[in-house]
Amino acid sequence: MIVRAAGYAERELRADNHLRGMSRDQFIDRLAYHYDQFNYVHPFREGNGRTQRVFWNRVARDAGWKLDWRTVRGETNDQASRAASEQRDFRLLRHMFDQIVSKATPRGERDSAWRAAERARLSFPTSSTETTHRPQSAPAHPPQTRRMHIPGQHYGGPGSSAPEAGR
Repeated sequence: MIVRAAGYAERELRADNHLRGMSRDQFIDRLAYHYDQFNYVHPFREGNGRTQRVFWNRVARDAGWKLDWRTVRGETNDQASRAASEQRDFRLLRHMFDQIVSKATPRGERDSAWRAAERARLSFPTSSTETTHRPQSAPAHPPQTRRMHIPGQHYGGPGSSAPEAGR
């Protein structure tokens, strides 16, 4: 199933020219769709979110855009991903991406400071303190383990540490 789902997601992204040549609004709309498609694949027990951040940063940069993940909390991503996966409602993903998409730095202006800032954009903050108090140029702390959404599983709500069996 992983191979088939990954192949489908890859073909869909290729059909959208890897999101190149799009206006910001089009980019955000299609990014939300493709993010959900690749999230469905969910090939790893741990690290899917970190892998997607690296992957989508690269796709965005190649399309002329930048994703700054530093203000995205894990809970925000989880809620938006669940809405897209379970209800086919992409509004929360689009809103999340609207907050973090900006024009990419042109190649000729990418120096060591740019590389440090680029690394910082790859991580989700793990607390509200980290979101509001970390300087923009400071690198992120290593990501902490967080509950990942698995399609077909429902979570028991706030404070629940384990997914319930699919209903």
